[in-house]
Amino acid sequence: MQEFGRTDLHRQVTLYSDLFRLRAAILNNTRITLTSDFFSRAMIEYLNDEGAFTPDRWDADGGYAFMLDMFNKRKKDEITRPQLARITVLLNRKVIPFVLADESLG
Repeated sequence: MQEFGRTDLHRQVTLYSDLFRLRAAILNNTRITLTSDFFSRAMIEYLNDEGAFTPDRWDADGGYAFMLDMFNKRKKDEITRPQLARITVLLNRKVIPFVLADESLG
């Protein structure tokens, strides 16, 4: 894509490719984790921009900042059990349902 000088298009194609891969993993009942195997910063930002992280009583931003912070941690073994539990809840209650319902990935 870069040979056409459209880095924005390249980013968008990469993002949708990653989203399709995540959706396929969900449909195949693969255990989804907040790792670069399934996510990128761009995807987390896209999910936020598109409304996956709806505000709730625990987070004004719906968990977006928390998920981005956890994704950006260099030492994943420093993520605590409560943080892992919260990641799992956010994945299961917000991210996975949103990806499955995203009509653009139909």
